[in-house]
Amino acid sequence: EEPAAEAEAEETAAVADDGGAVEATGSFKEESNLVADLPDPEKKALDEFKELIVAALAAGEFNLPPPPPPPKAKTEAAAEETKTEAPAKEEAKTEEPAKAEEPAKEEPKAEEPAKAEAAAAEPAAEEPKAVVAAEAAAEEPAKEEPKAEEAKPAEPKKEEEAVVVAEEGTKTAEPVEEAAAAATTTEQAAAPEPEAEAAAPEPVFIWGVPLVGDDERTDAVLLKFLRAREFKVKEAMAMLRSAVLWRKRFGIESLLEADLAFPELEKVVFYRGADREGHPVCYNVYGEFQDKEVYEKAFGDEEKRERFLKWRIQLLERGILSQLDFAPSGICSMVQVTDLKNSPPMLGKHRAVTRQAVALLQDNYPEFIAKKRCSSTCHGGISLPTK
Repeated sequence: EEPAAEAEAEETAAVADDGGAVEATGSFKEESNLVADLPDPEKKALDEFKELIVAALAAGEFNLPPPPPPPKAKTEAAAEETKTEAPAKEEAKTEEPAKAEEPAKEEPKAEEPAKAEAAAAEPAAEEPKAVVAAEAAAEEPAKEEPKAEEAKPAEPKKEEEAVVVAEEGTKTAEPVEEAAAAATTTEQAAAPEPEAEAAAPEPVFIWGVPLVGDDERTDAVLLKFLRAREFKVKEAMAMLRSAVLWRKRFGIESLLEADLAFPELEKVVFYRGADREGHPVCYNVYGEFQDKEVYEKAFGDEEKRERFLKWRIQLLERGILSQLDFAPSGICSMVQVTDLKNSPPMLGKHRAVTRQAVALLQDNYPEFIAKKRCSSTCHGGISLPTK
């Protein structure tokens, strides 16, 4: 049991060395979430924290980056394949017409003399037509001369036509200018105002609580991150940003509704009762893994271990939403009880997934544990004051 207790200390921060229930003396101390009760430096840090969150929301720092483009090697190979396929198709197309045209070149040569005789006969037939056309052209100028003289007095009309065209040009220019002016006014009216161009950032929620707004629960959530980083605002901001992005990558929202079908683990981790202050109690009974069938279903291979991790996070998320209210004077944390009696050696298959779960809890669930108790020889319970 000694190696099991030592490894479990990483998860519970408390090791039972006397066979009884031991309460961890961690740095966490549940404090008031009322802003009026905070000292001035903590109030100032909370206000600064809120300003950083607003700026981060506007900059899109809580959004996941777009997926990376496909690797260049694959795209280049695909482009080369298309290039090589295109010339081959063109060559195939050119070869088919060439083959079709070859028979057309071989025409019978007997027709050529007949064509030559027909060409010689055509000029002879056209000679009389040319003579008649020349005589008609010589007579036409004589008939058209009087028409040219009659056309001379019509020259002043060109000036009148020019005046009319000028007037029409001015008339048409005015509607064009009016249309242009109307177009500019419509463009100005259609152009959005600078303030309306910037769309409001989408709200971000964590455990059903908005990070920005007048919700009184927001202060309780933000104070968790500040206290986890000793009110160092920039460090708290980095932790919050990392937690929000992890929740999106992990798919917390869809995970809450997922059916992971793990009835065998209902006796391993469960919520039951509350302590005298009203904190819900979560029990972790690792002795249930003595059952080899249960152990293999939870940790038999990599896929099962990944499923167990999702199930554990799902249970925690559901407990937070159902057991905690985040009100300034409400319950914002819980008690964790770990029973190590008859637990399998931590050097087994579940050690890696246990450490992964611990890291996720430490990085993304700050200040959620009001108390930690651990026991290696409990029989059906731990001496924990409950109501």
